[in-house]
Amino acid sequence: MDTLYNLALSGCQSLEHLELQFNEDEIRKHSLPSIPDSGEYDHGLGTLGIITDKTHLGLTVHDKIAIATFLDRLFPDLQEVWGTAKEEWEEINAWIQSYQALRARALATYFNIAQNNSKDVSYTDRDVQVSTDTTATASINNSDP
Repeated sequence: MDTLYNLALSGCQSLEHLELQFNEDEIRKHSLPSIPDSGEYDHGLGTLGIITDKTHLGLTVHDKIAIATFLDRLFPDLQEVWGTAKEEWEEINAWIQSYQALRARALATYFNIAQNNSKDVSYTDRDVQVSTDTTATASINNSDP
């Protein structure tokens, strides 16, 4: 998973689809690199395929959540994750999609509150930032029609 971490930081922003071969041990929670909280990750990867020799990895629910959280932090616009361990990657993909839906809902709620409080709301960066005046700034991925 270090490969994915390095890719997210490398600046290959135009990469939209990636398939990688992994050893099953590299996928387990204990081998996930630590992601600093201060980092902003806005890599545009949309589809990630994980190829392993096994069709079942024996991941626990906690492992799947840790992997989904890791991938969502690095690739916030990820639309699909799939793998040769189909059932496990489908579940990880579902977690990622739920994180994205919750993030979008939280941002929408924030902007509704900001607008109701007569704050000047604009969309610029992925993260919500409130300045010392009454301006709130953020962006929402509006890729849905």
